Amino acid sequence: MTLPEAKNMTGDCKAKSMNIGEAINETLIRAMTEDRITSGIYSSVKILQISPEMVMLCLIMDAHPSEDVSIHIQHTLIEAYCLEQDIHFLKVSNLDKIGEVLELPAGEFRNSKVDYSCVLVQHPKFQNNLDDMIGEFCDKSLLADDMFSPPVIDLPV
Repeated sequence: MTLPEAKNMTGDCKAKSMNIGEAINETLIRAMTEDRITSGIYSSVKILQISPEMVMLCLIMDAHPSEDVSIHIQHTLIEAYCLEQDIHFLKVSNLDKIGEVLELPAGEFRNSKVDYSCVLVQHPKFQNNLDDMIGEFCDKSLLADDMFSPPVIDLPV
């Protein structure tokens, strides 16, 4: 790959990042209705260990080492595992937004202690354009950066 190509890929990633948050929102909503969501560090690690091929996307909170070292270490290990297993993953800036997207409708049981610091989305039965867009965004982000650091996505509410 030549340097100009890498610059073009970075530009493409930035252009698509405006819509990637909306695509992730829609994918999360669709996956939730199809029961393809796993949330929480420990539940996610179990799925990743047993059947990583079923995971389409891993969303993790953007944890800084200064906030909680143990969470930062867990997320770093999950990132490395996802890279090794060719699982797309992105960082999300705000856990509250994931919680709002995955929140149950009014009147249904809500568990206020749900851990959204790591969310896995399993592959759907039928791939759609949003899933393809997210996968393409992740691939281009990986190719555009020598020292892979996934972009931090800001989800719309």
